[in-house]
Amino acid sequence: MKDPHDLTKIFDDIFDHFSYLKVLFLQVACHSSYPFITLIDYQTFCGQIGVLDNNLKLSLVDICFAAANSKPTKGVLKTGLNRAEFIEMLVRIAIIKYQDSKVVKFASDAVQKLLEEVIVPQWVVQPTWMEFRTRYLWTLDVNDVFAANMFGIQKLYSRQQTIHKSWLEYSEA
Repeated sequence: MKDPHDLTKIFDDIFDHFSYLKVLFLQVACHSSYPFITLIDYQTFCGQIGVLDNNLKLSLVDICFAAANSKPTKGVLKTGLNRAEFIEMLVRIAIIKYQDSKVVKFASDAVQKLLEEVIVPQWVVQPTWMEFRTRYLWTLDVNDVFAANMFGIQKLYSRQQTIHKSWLEYSEA
């Protein structure tokens, strides 16, 4: 990146979308080889969001994947992208798709265009478990949660209870 101001704008765009990108990575990685995203799954992701066209062919995605995934890893064979490399891939793809094809002048504009016009409208992130807990469970009184599920809780407890043990281990629940 030749222009430090452009690089700063890219970091700002990524930071503005970071919570979205984190959940996006987790959703793609969970259908891949968690905690990594394999090449085939990244290619599938690119097809799902509709980023492939005449300016960005699948062969260029393969080359970008190899470049982003080629960092040394202390003797561990790594077959996919971690979250930082996933974001690096998005930047590489944005630059190829929009800046190299002269759609936009700056790399930061390319990243912003990819995020706001392609990825965010095409990929709806599902709520995470923490979001579910915060929104739905922690807003209820504890007794309301237990009361609504009392029959199932009692059934589970009665199946696990024995003469010598009157409690449940976490692994049994």
